[in-house]
Amino acid sequence: MRRAGRARGRLYALKLSRRPGERWFAREAALLARVRHRAVVRLITHGVWRLGPVEHPYLVMEYVEGESLYEWALARNPTGRHVALLLAQVLEALAAAHATGALHRDFKGDNVLVTPDGKVKLLDWGAGGYAGAPALTATARLPPGSPRYYSPQLLRWRALAERRPGALEPYTYAVADELYAVGVTFYRLLVDQYPAFPWSMPFGPLASHGLGSLKDLNPRVPALLEDFVQRLLAFVPEQRPEGTASLGREVRRTLAVADAAWDAPLFGWRERTSSGSRTTLEAAEARGPVMPGQEVALREARAKHVEEVHRLRELRELRQRDPAKVAEVEARDSRAVRGAGGRSHPLRWGLVAVLLVGLPLSVLAAWRLGHVPRGIAPARDVRRMAPLAGPDQARAPLAGDSPPALFQQEKEDMTLRAPQQAAVNSAPVRSGVLGKLQRCTLAAGAVALTACTGVQVRPDPSRCPAGALEAMRKLEMYEGGSASILTDIHQPGDNSEELIVRDGPIVSLTVESFGDLPTGTRLYGQLWTGGGRVTGRYTRAELPDRRVVPVCLVYGNRDGGEWLPGSKAGAVRMPRTWAYTIVHAFP
Repeated sequence: MRRAGRARGRLYALKLSRRPGERWFAREAALLARVRHRAVVRLITHGVWRLGPVEHPYLVMEYVEGESLYEWALARNPTGRHVALLLAQVLEALAAAHATGALHRDFKGDNVLVTPDGKVKLLDWGAGGYAGAPALTATARLPPGSPRYYSPQLLRWRALAERRPGALEPYTYAVADELYAVGVTFYRLLVDQYPAFPWSMPFGPLASHGLGSLKDLNPRVPALLEDFVQRLLAFVPEQRPEGTASLGREVRRTLAVADAAWDAPLFGWRERTSSGSRTTLEAAEARGPVMPGQEVALREARAKHVEEVHRLRELRELRQRDPAKVAEVEARDSRAVRGAGGRSHPLRWGLVAVLLVGLPLSVLAAWRLGHVPRGIAPARDVRRMAPLAGPDQARAPLAGDSPPALFQQEKEDMTLRAPQQAAVNSAPVRSGVLGKLQRCTLAAGAVALTACTGVQVRPDPSRCPAGALEAMRKLEMYEGGSASILTDIHQPGDNSEELIVRDGPIVSLTVESFGDLPTGTRLYGQLWTGGGRVTGRYTRAELPDRRVVPVCLVYGNRDGGEWLPGSKAGAVRMPRTWAYTIVHAFP
């Protein structure tokens, strides 16, 4: 959906309850207000829609274009690196939730969206829980979720509770249960099937149970990636990782040194079968007379034959991918990413028009006046008027919050070289029609030059300085990693609200740790807001202990972020809570 009256505005996702008074919606709103992370869908607002005396709760969230995790994997032939990157993002998002005391409690591939550029978003937090949250179910005994993703301990409790109703205490869902659900999800992602579980196991003391090697099903899975999934699926909770944050950092460290074997496709390529092969033919209808009383048996035989054909086809296509379909999906993703990064903007075309019209007129004026500038000199007696601060503009930085001194490489990267103005010949302007023409061309040239001097020029792509790379290595900050930040520390407010940014210096605050870069670190950098997107570079970080280190981070992802609705040149709306991404070269 879009805002009323904005036919071409930003899209939003509306989630409306079919049943009145649904409690899951209030739980999801409460959790999304607690958990703020780039990989968690962002809540815009929530409320109730009244239809007479009946109230239907609703949620308005950011619209995410993408596919579920399982759909994404089946439509592509991912590599081990692709899957590990998704695993790292999922673990980091869950770590942000666990840090606030929240649990998703219904994690599965269907509740994870993957965008065309490979980013994940965790959805459907309505089954989640946190300390002190009211019960969602009438019995308040078994936590909600999908049984396929239950841990062995939860399954055992459920079986005992069915045998002796009311004899057991309610099950307490923990981080270890959530880790097991993540393991089930990525096990299926790597081998196209769910892990086996010994349902007939006796309900005695729980012992360790091995699931067998993933390489027996898919030899293409990298050994370290298999180890991550096997640890998540450990039968005993104490044998699973200590937490999602530590495992996420371990996955990132592994990816930083992964060799070329991680870039090989995980699945084989399916060979096309002929249209007349036996496995592609459906059950043909029986012809000829049928003995009376055998019609039902014949229909059942036909149905069983069709089911068997489908089963054999699925077995043949297991862990296989169609190269034509994969190529089509990859081309679609590439178009979507290019479209997101190259949308036109009225300001851009306005500037192009000024340059195309104003600059030729200014050259014509200089030629007609008999003066062609040979050098560049600053204009004299020109006073620049500062714009008045309006309610939709970002507040200037507070006194006393000046950043630490720049490093030499940062000075070169962050210096903006504004176009200089050409000296204008002071020859008298003639009267008459020719004089009017001169005055008009001079005015047009002045407009062009004025427009150019007001444009912020983004620096060219550059490699990250060696000192920053070494500092990030010591902090265990690996390329591609990201964490949440408050965009501007000088604009306090509710994290779910928007703020106004503009070209110039920016001081952001980390609200999530990454590696050894702690929460509460100040990031100093520069933002650019042209072309309908906000991009930025951070080149230094001030840790809570006042240490200052060089870094190479970008605002959002490598392409920055799109303007939010209501933005305009000089006053761009962006989320108050955003993220940074670690890079080894500024784009």
